[in-house]
Amino acid sequence: MDARDRLIIALDVPTVAQAEATVARIGDAACFYKVGYQLAFAGGLDFARALIAARHKVFIDLKLHDIGNTVARLRRLKRHPWEGIDAVRQSLPGQGG
Repeated sequence: MDARDRLIIALDVPTVAQAEATVARIGDAACFYKVGYQLAFAGGLDFARALIAARHKVFIDLKLHDIGNTVARLRRLKRHPWEGIDAVRQSLPGQGG
């Protein structure tokens, strides 16, 4: 296994467009990507499917309580996850919130 297969690129960005730009810049230098909660709620699950279809490896990281900054960002949302995915999406920057 070479370094390209061991390196996981964190796509900790708020929009699919930013994630697509990051993947395009990296090109063939990496093949393993992490989709975090912010990107996942902004359409990143479909983007993850596209990465998989393009033969990339994907790790979807939706854990919250192990990282203080992640929890702090979630607290700033106007909605709570238990209100449903649409309410959370509307609270994300650039998504109506």
